[in-house]
Amino acid sequence: MACELATGLPPPVITWYQDGVLVGGNRTVLPAGGLRIERVTASDAGDYECRAVNDAGAAARHVRLTVHGTYM
Repeated sequence: MACELATGLPPPVITWYQDGVLVGGNRTVLPAGGLRIERVTASDAGDYECRAVNDAGAAARHVRLTVHGTYM
């Protein structure tokens, strides 16, 4: 997703938020900055923000995830 393109020196620290809350549970921030969601359910839908922060500054990107159907 959106933060996989974030680069800088020093390398930025990437954090992900869902509806303003730091992600956890079935969500994993990948080494390249992307977000993996295991066993997606309707509760995973929402507004996501990734933040890339280093000594030079910060950047953020917003994405909306819509879930159709259910996990089996």
